[in-house]
Amino acid sequence: MTECCQDHPNVTESLAIIKHELTFIRNSVTKHIEEGDKVGGYRDRVLIAESEINIIKQELFRLDKALKTEVLKTGIIGGLIGAFVGQMTPELWRILVMVITR
Repeated sequence: MTECCQDHPNVTESLAIIKHELTFIRNSVTKHIEEGDKVGGYRDRVLIAESEINIIKQELFRLDKALKTEVLKTGIIGGLIGAFVGQMTPELWRILVMVITR
């Protein structure tokens, strides 16, 4: 039982490499999680960005509503002016013809 097979050094070396790589992976993942969880880390920045996006969306909605109201007002005023000018045009032509033909 104390004898080693030929592959024993290779297996031992492979296990050492696997152990080293697993330690590296564990450390990397742990560091990544700690970076994300710390104050000002990734998660905090995502929460801040989400909050700011919601504020911007609310402001855009408010501006969109105000813009629609202004467009509606402009349309109504323009329509009234156009209707007034349309009603007055025949009368203006008659007055213009009378002035020219005198």
